[in-house]
Amino acid sequence: MPRKAAHFVGRGEEGALLDEESETVVISGLGGVGKSSLAARWALRQTAHRNPVWWITAESRADMDAVLAVLAAAMQPALIDVLPQEALRERALQWLSAHDGWLLVLDNVTDPGDVAGLLARAGRGRIVITSRTTDAWYGIGRVVTLPVPAAVEAVELFTRVATHTGPRDTTGAEELCETLGQLPLAVEIAAAYCGRTATTPLAYLAELGRSGGLGNAEEAVARPLSVTLDRLSATVPYAAGVLRLLGWFAPDWIPALLLPPFPGVREALGELAAHSMVTPHEDGSVSVHRLVQAVARRPPPGTTVSGGRRSIGGRRHEHAQGAVLPRDGPCEGRAGPQGRSSFRRACSWTWSVSWARRTGRRWWPAPGSPGSTGP
Repeated sequence: MPRKAAHFVGRGEEGALLDEESETVVISGLGGVGKSSLAARWALRQTAHRNPVWWITAESRADMDAVLAVLAAAMQPALIDVLPQEALRERALQWLSAHDGWLLVLDNVTDPGDVAGLLARAGRGRIVITSRTTDAWYGIGRVVTLPVPAAVEAVELFTRVATHTGPRDTTGAEELCETLGQLPLAVEIAAAYCGRTATTPLAYLAELGRSGGLGNAEEAVARPLSVTLDRLSATVPYAAGVLRLLGWFAPDWIPALLLPPFPGVREALGELAAHSMVTPHEDGSVSVHRLVQAVARRPPPGTTVSGGRRSIGGRRHEHAQGAVLPRDGPCEGRAGPQGRSSFRRACSWTWSVSWARRTGRRWWPAPGSPGSTGP
C-alpha cells in the first residue's frame, strides 16, 4: 500500500460509505481532489481483517496485468522465475475468484473496460476503484463523487501541514485556500512551502497574484508549484530538473536509481518531499502525483520553438535550474501519448520489479557512495 495523506482531513461521510458498502465502489472526482488519499487511508484500516490488501495502479490494462503478476509472485515467491507474467496474472485471477476476505484498490482507472475482466472474476472480495471518469460505471459499482473539501476543511489541511514542525503565522490561510480552489493537492503544496520557510499565507498569496488566473485543476496545482520551485531554485538548483525528469515516468514507486548519481540530486529529492511535491517510500523509490507530473512536463517559461531551436531565454532558464536533464521525454515525437505512456510503464516495471528481483539490492545508493548498489 502507498503511504498517502499523512495530514488527512475530513471525508468522514465517504469513509463511512466505504465501510457500509459490500459491493464495488468507484471514487470519482477531479485530479488532486484526494481520491487516492481517501482510498489509501481507508484501505490501510482494512489490513486488520482483510488479507491481502493490494494496491494496483490501473491506468491501463498493461498496468493491471503487471501488478496482478506481482500479486501472484508475492503469494508464491517460488513462481517468480518459473512462470511468465501472463501465467502469473492468470494464477492471481484464479486465486481471487476462489477466495474471500481480500481487498484490491484499482487506482486511477481511465477506461472501465480495462478492469472488466478482473471484475467479472472477482469472486467474494472487495474492490475499490478511483477514477477521474464519473460516467460509464453503470452496472459496475456504486459511484461516489468526491467534491473539493469545504472551506473550513481546506484551511484545517493548510494549518496542519504548515504547522506540523512548529507554530507558524497562518493569517490569510482562508484567502489562500479560496484562491487555490480549495483543491487539496494545491493547498498542501502551498502549505508545505509556507511551513518550511515561515512564509505567511498573505506573502505567498502575493506571489500567486503574479502568476495569472486560475483555470482547471492543473492550473490550480501549477501556480503554487511554480512559486515554490522558483524560490527553491536559488538554494537547490537540481530541484526543478529532478521533478521534470520524474514527470516522464509512471507516477508510483519510481526507483531513485533512474536519476543521475549526482550529489545534489539526493538533496533535491529531500526538498521536493519536504515541500509535498513527491512522496518518498521506505525502499528508496518515490511517487509523484499525476497533476504534478503534468505541470513538470511543461516547457520552461520563455521557451519558444523556431526552426527547431529553443530560445536563449529558455536555455538560460534550464541552465539555471540545473538542466543537465532531458528537456523532452524519451518517447517524445515517436508514438504520441500512447508511446510515452508505454515507456513510463516499462521503465517503472522493468527497474522496480525485474532489477530488484534479480539482484536483491535496494534501489537507493548507500550514503557516501554515489551510484553504489550495495546491499
